[in-house]
Parts: sequence; structure tokens; C-alpha cells
Amino acid sequence: PGSMIGTFAAVLIFTMFKELFEDVFRMISDKEINNTKALVLNHAENEFQEKCWKDIKLGDIIYIRKDETFPCDMLCLYSRKDKINVDTMNLDGETALKPKKVGSMKLYNYIKSGTDPSDSVADAEATSHNPKHGEKGMNKYSHKLSTIEGMIDCIPPNEDIEHWDGKLVVSKFEGGEDLEVFGDIDSMLLRGCYLRNAKYCIGLAVYLGIQTKIMMNAKKPPRKVSNLMKMMNYMLYTIFLFQFCIIFTFACLSVIWTNSKGGDYTYIDMNGDANFGDWIIQLLTYWVAYSHMIPISLYVMIEV
Repeated sequence: PGSMIGTFAAVLIFTMFKELFEDVFRMISDKEINNTKALVLNHAENEFQEKCWKDIKLGDIIYIRKDETFPCDMLCLYSRKDKINVDTMNLDGETALKPKKVGSMKLYNYIKSGTDPSDSVADAEATSHNPKHGEKGMNKYSHKLSTIEGMIDCIPPNEDIEHWDGKLVVSKFEGGEDLEVFGDIDSMLLRGCYLRNAKYCIGLAVYLGIQTKIMMNAKKPPRKVSNLMKMMNYMLYTIFLFQFCIIFTFACLSVIWTNSKGGDYTYIDMNGDANFGDWIIQLLTYWVAYSHMIPISLYVMIEV
């Protein structure tokens, strides 16, 4: 049976390396996504700096430029205008742009009050062409944004891309009172979508990683098996069952014959007293003898 074992082992090894090859490419793709850079507000240095997607934390304030994708599910805080458009084709397959709005006009006006309206267009143009952190185009908002403190209370992560409810409580807002910002799906910027028709926007990280809606909707792909392979598997199971019935029957008949007539044939060296151990040996013997019934060569042809 050495040839059959070698052939079967070769099939398994070839299949194993093929799956490994696909998993390695999947790992490389995941690593590239995790190491994609995003501009995140550094409160200590009071400026936006580049940070990998995998290092973004809940509550981080993120600066997104035009035609960039959102690294996480974010609550929109600010943009040049109070309404923006996003491309959701990666999320729901629709090509039409979806309108989004800022979460709160009070918070929007508060952030805007710290900028000079006369240079907003020029700074926005510079931001879209110069990704370096520390430039005035993006960091003119950092002072106001750094003063925002509070907490966010929202529904648990789920796969519903049509509904979302949450509340952002900004502590000690203007006048010393807390500001409550009630958000909905129209103010949420979902991961996988792209910013369109706006130079930039600023958002607050709410859901990260596998908790984002696009990842919650990512189902495990079904295993693809051809009709030929399904038919071969069915045939293999049938042949294996038939083979087991044959070797089981022959092993039983061999033990019965040995106990009844084995002693009559002294030249065969049988003592006429077969036990369970002898039955196991006969079972394995017939299994090897009829192993050629399983068409391993067909699997080799398909895998190659």
C-alpha cells in the first residue's frame, strides 16, 4: 500500500500548500489595510498626526480629506459645510451619493468660531494636496477640538446600516453646561465609504475594527464545490461503505472458517482457535487488499 499512501499524502500536501498560499495573500491584504494611515488629533501636541488604522481608539478625532475612505464608523463633527456627500458603493452597492450632516449645529459653530473664514477656501485647497501633519489647513481646528471632552452613549454594534441612535455629551461646553448631541444614521460616516464633493470633514471614532457595520455585514464566504467534486465525493462515500462491508464480511468469514476448519489443514499453520485479535488482523489485511477500489487518482487529476 505504499504507493497509495504516497499518492494520498501528495494530494493532501498539495491541497494544504494551496490553502496556505491563499491564506498568506489574505494576511498580506489585511496587514496593508491595518497599516493604512489616517490623520488623528494628538491632544498632547495639539495637531493632527498620521496614525495607522489599527492604532485608532474609541473617541479619537479624525481628519478625512476628499476621496479618502473612512477608517472606522465616525460621528460627523465638522466640515466646510454642514452637509456633505459620501459614496457608499462598497457598503450597499449603490452608486448614488448619500447626503450626510454634522451631528450638532452648536458644536459645528463652536469649532468654526476658532477659524478665519477668509482663508478657509485656501486652506482647504492646501489640505487636499499636502498630507503632512502640522499644516495650517487642518490644524486650525485642533485648538477648539482639543477642548472637547465628554462621553458617547450609543446602541451596541450591529449590522443595520439604515439605523443608528446615539448621544454625545460634551462636558462643560460654552457657559459651563453640558451639551447633548443626538445623532442618527444621517450623521454617521461608515467605514468603507468615501468622502465626495467636500474638501474635508472631521469625525469622532465610534465603532472600530470588527464592530464597524461593514465588518458586521461581512459574512463568511460559502465554500465553492463543483458539481463534479460533489459527485465524486458521493461516489467515494458509496465505494468506501461498500469496501468496508466487503472487508468486514470477509474478516468475519475468515475467522469462522479458521475456527471450524483451520485445524484440518496443518500445512497452513492454523491452530483453529481465532480470536478478536485475529479478526482485526484479517480486517486490516483485506482493507489493504481492496484499497485500490478508492479512486485516489481522480482527486490527483482534479487538484493538479
